[in-house]
Amino acid sequence: MNAKLLFLSVSLPVLVACKKNGGDSKPDIKLKDVKVQLVTTPNGSGTLLDIDVEVNDKEGDVRDSVFIMKLDAAGIPCPANTKDLSKNVPLYPDDGKQTVTFRIKFSTIPVLEYVNLGGSACPRKDTSRFQIWVKDRSGNLSDTVLTDRIGL
Repeated sequence: MNAKLLFLSVSLPVLVACKKNGGDSKPDIKLKDVKVQLVTTPNGSGTLLDIDVEVNDKEGDVRDSVFIMKLDAAGIPCPANTKDLSKNVPLYPDDGKQTVTFRIKFSTIPVLEYVNLGGSACPRKDTSRFQIWVKDRSGNLSDTVLTDRIGL
């Protein structure tokens, strides 16, 4: 009986310590919200797309490596409408949490603060999906999140 208690009292702290120090340190990424709205501006009518993303990283060192790939539904995508983009990540807050939320902005017409998609040769309506992933300073890649099909 004493031997069992001694074994448990030695092995339990070792197992707990290993679990705290080990584990997966890759960033975790989640889609929080996708908003699509039709707008009319002096530049014409088009679509605005806002994608809200949350990134959680143990070390909080995801800084400038957010990757976004636009996937066209068309068999032959419009060249001006296919984007492989990278975006800056805002700094992590000083509240002890290792989570940051940010917005990716696309538009089908020129709008300030939005990445312009498409062009005059592209069809007015396009159905696309977006793949998004991040990489931290240590080189750890998150899983890829994929939006549902979005009509732009």
